[in-house]
Amino acid sequence: MTTDIEPARFRLSTPSDIVAAVPYLLGFEPADSLVVLSLKGARRRVGLTARVDLPLAEVADACARTFAGYLKRDRALAALVVFYPPSGGCSHPAIGPLSAAITKRFASARIEIGDMLCVYEGRWWSLHCTDDACCPSGGTMMSLEAPPACAAAMTVSGRVVFGSRDELARTIDPVSGAVQLAMAYALPRISAQLGLRPHDDEVAAESIQLFRAAVQVRLVVARGGGGDTALGVDETARLIAGLDDGRLRDEILAWYDGEEGEATRQLLVELVKHAVPPYHVPVLTTLAWLAYLQGDGGFAGIAVDRALGADAGNRFALLLDQVLTVPINPDVFRPALKAKWPP
Repeated sequence: MTTDIEPARFRLSTPSDIVAAVPYLLGFEPADSLVVLSLKGARRRVGLTARVDLPLAEVADACARTFAGYLKRDRALAALVVFYPPSGGCSHPAIGPLSAAITKRFASARIEIGDMLCVYEGRWWSLHCTDDACCPSGGTMMSLEAPPACAAAMTVSGRVVFGSRDELARTIDPVSGAVQLAMAYALPRISAQLGLRPHDDEVAAESIQLFRAAVQVRLVVARGGGGDTALGVDETARLIAGLDDGRLRDEILAWYDGEEGEATRQLLVELVKHAVPPYHVPVLTTLAWLAYLQGDGGFAGIAVDRALGADAGNRFALLLDQVLTVPINPDVFRPALKAKWPP
């Protein structure tokens, strides 16, 4: 089985490749998890990558039915399934019922299973292969293998793997100390100034230009040019306060792709860290949607969970939460976003 993945341009030709690729696709090392990769089209390109906490054996059929629904909505022809049990490896009590239920439900949905793997304590096992020559019963040690080409390709393309989901979440933890106090003073003041001119077209246009300029600086630096990406307190507050305007958020989401998308994401991460409550929710939701459009559902889920934790009724966050829960492939939304870079 061979699978192409965009944009890193590598193939998954062996179980080792699959095991190496999953953490890069999620953004973190999975633990106590079930991961399913959707394979689409004649060339079996990876579409949806979904992860859930490892379900109990009692809900195996319901879980398998749900994943089959995900894959059908993603128009998958095949799938890869990887278990990460917290103990016992392949003998974990949930693995047998889950593998049987998934095999049955996927077959009913006419979704081929390219491989079904179990990863535990630095080893992997194929639940579909019984050939000791390639898949020994004692498992294959990942540490003794040469680094797969997919891992190198992902690293070159800028993908970073964190040790856990919690570690990834900490990358958007808020600032503290004097910086936090300065933002707590600046944000209400600047937000109040903008609030005096609600829905003002000039304010929206100014917000877009300020964001575009900040992203442009990051692009220049990323390309090896000079420049300083550091933002002042008032400048940071002005960018954060501008995100109350849906017109600015809509504009920014059109910048999700390519180098511009990465620079925009870097800026939004910085703003999330500096946005003190209650001003952090619009920044979190914008970052979450951008990450989702870039295909990073794991990071999007972290950001949207924080947004809903602060404002459970936020419609922008609730919509994305539903999109991630269903889930819906970002390709559904991308054509509606007209690229607006450069101005």
